[in-house]
Amino acid sequence: MDKQELLKLIENIGDEDSVDEVLSESDFVKALKNSGLTLEAFKGKLTDPDFKSFLDSAKDTHFNSALDTWKSNNLDKIVQAEMLKKNPNKTPEQLQIEDLTRKFEEEQQQRKISEQKSKLKDELRDQEVDPRIIDLLISNDETVTKANIDLYLDANTKTVNKKVQKEVEDRLKAGQYTPPGSDAEKASQLEKQINGAFGLK
Repeated sequence: MDKQELLKLIENIGDEDSVDEVLSESDFVKALKNSGLTLEAFKGKLTDPDFKSFLDSAKDTHFNSALDTWKSNNLDKIVQAEMLKKNPNKTPEQLQIEDLTRKFEEEQQQRKISEQKSKLKDELRDQEVDPRIIDLLISNDETVTKANIDLYLDANTKTVNKKVQKEVEDRLKAGQYTPPGSDAEKASQLEKQINGAFGLK
C-alpha cells in the first residue's frame, strides 16, 4: 500500500472515528491476515528445525554483542577489584604500571623472537634448510637456539652422508658402478649417481 491509497482510505474518516476499523477493511490488512502471519503461526514455526536454527543464530549474535558491550563497560573494573584484593598494599596505579610493564616485556620478547626468525631464515636458506623447521629450532634463549641449530645441522649432515654411503654401497654390490675413463667422466658419473640417490635429475 502506498501513501495515496492510505490517504484515500482515511480521507472520509471523522476526527473521532476509529482508524483501525477502516484499515481492517483494506486489501493490505486482509492479505496480511490471509498470509498466516499471526502470533499462533509464529509459535507453530518454533518446532521447525530450520526456523529454530535461524532464531538461535540471531540470539547468539545478540548475546555476543551484549557480552562485548558488558565486557567493555565492566570487565576492567572487575579485574581491577580482583587485583586489589590480591595485592592490597598496592595502589591501582602501581598495579596498572606492573600490568603495562608485563605487556611491554612480552611484546619485546615477541619482537626479539621475530627478529631471530628473520635472521635465521636468511642464514639457513643458504644452507638449504627447510624454512618450516626454523620455528622448531627457535627458543627464547639465543644460546639454546644456537645449540638447536648446530644439533639439527650436524644430524642432517650425518643423515645425508649415511644415505649417500648406503646408496654407493648398494650400487657397488649390485654391480651398477662402471668406472669412467677420465677425471671429467669420473666426476660426471659420480654426480649422476649422487643425484640418482636423492632422486634428482
